[in-house]
Amino acid sequence: MQSLAEWESLGTRRKVRNRKLFVVDAGPRDDPAPLLFIHGYPTSAWDFAPLLPALAGRRVIAPDLLGFGLSDKPWPHSYSLLEQADLVAALAQGLHLGRVHLVAHDMGDTVVQELLARRLESESLVPFAIASVTLLNGGVLVERSRPILAQRFLRSPLGRSLGPLLPERIARAALDRSLRRIAGRRTPPVEELDAQWALIERAGGRRLLAHLIGYMNERELHRNRWRRALTTHPWPMQLIWGDRDPINPWSVVEEIAAARPATETVRLDGVGHYPQLEAPAEVAARIAAFVERSERSAAG
Repeated sequence: MQSLAEWESLGTRRKVRNRKLFVVDAGPRDDPAPLLFIHGYPTSAWDFAPLLPALAGRRVIAPDLLGFGLSDKPWPHSYSLLEQADLVAALAQGLHLGRVHLVAHDMGDTVVQELLARRLESESLVPFAIASVTLLNGGVLVERSRPILAQRFLRSPLGRSLGPLLPERIARAALDRSLRRIAGRRTPPVEELDAQWALIERAGGRRLLAHLIGYMNERELHRNRWRRALTTHPWPMQLIWGDRDPINPWSVVEEIAAARPATETVRLDGVGHYPQLEAPAEVAARIAAFVERSERSAAG
């Protein structure tokens, strides 16, 4: 795993719709269809750092979403997945991306669902063609999601009022317990937990946690539109899933595959909620192979 200093040296802060987003843009610039990574809550694009060495032959673009990691963390602000999708689309447009392989995890899966829905409604709403979609463990079927205690607390009215006031010691301990709770066969090392907390805490980010988690309410509000987009879109899609995830179980994959038989599925035995951290070599290999197959299919 790269240190935070090494990771930060790979990226730049780009102005996107009057906000500054930290963006890692690595690999060959002549790649006709880069990989665009979209991370989850409450972490950042650093989650994908272990995948980059195995994907060195491809262009990889990994932004920190608004309110996360090294990106701007405006306060007060009404954070929304719709705004995150706007920013991802604007970033892609600013980078002049024509075709994109989308790779997402957790909350990022739902950002992808919004992009899929927009593209199905009108090609003009998303400024790039979708080459393929790879999703890692996320709450794409809201009725199947099982939020853990910390998520339920932060999402509650009490959590929204008290969350920003929690002392650092208590908030940090809760994060450590949560990340260990949702892990599978690999327990997150202390150094990794330290780095995750540092990224959350940067620029006062701790006070945002109860507001950023509002995306769970949006999942319920838009559940039908986002489910329809996920199960009816025409682009190649694979689901790479840790089967020991207590939040989004393997049954999510089974239900999607039943509704959309063309979906490719990868079951990672004994892996929890963060496959890219727990099994990076296999996840990177699966992404690379799927992207190559999608490219060959598009060319043929």
